[in-house]
Amino acid sequence: MNLRRVLLWLHRWVGVVAGLVILVAAVTGALLVVERPVNRWLAPSLYPMNHHDGARAPVERALTSLRETSPDARVDGIHLPRDRRDALMLFAGPRVAHFDPSSGEMLGWRPRRTGFTQTLVKLHVSLLAGPVGGTVGERGQSRVLTQFKKSEKFGVWQDNCELNTPGRFTM
Repeated sequence: MNLRRVLLWLHRWVGVVAGLVILVAAVTGALLVVERPVNRWLAPSLYPMNHHDGARAPVERALTSLRETSPDARVDGIHLPRDRRDALMLFAGPRVAHFDPSSGEMLGWRPRRTGFTQTLVKLHVSLLAGPVGGTVGERGQSRVLTQFKKSEKFGVWQDNCELNTPGRFTM
């Protein structure tokens, strides 16, 4: 075998392996784009049935409801609804509590670190960033959340913010 054949063989198989990794990362990323509709389809009872366009309940109402049902639960994350069909979610340890954003009523619980979408997230992050990158990404997100909780604007959403476009709040 000459050098050219060895390099051609090496180039071909490195390209095939790299292509498969990129393909899996692309497919998992594409599936994660539709994560919310898939979750809504898999567990419709965890999302509000009455799509109110009116005022939203204070976040404190959901926190009070959570404390009543699980006094030992420690909230370590929050997901504000993006649209009128989305639920307010409070992350408490290994579980996620879903609330109706218009009434503050608890809709139910789901596991946080299990399920199809979490497997996709783990696979996607580990392929793109590896274990170290995944840890850095999770720590960075938790630091942003901690700063968000400490800021004075944490309670503003409930008082005078309205949903303008998906993912954006206006004052």
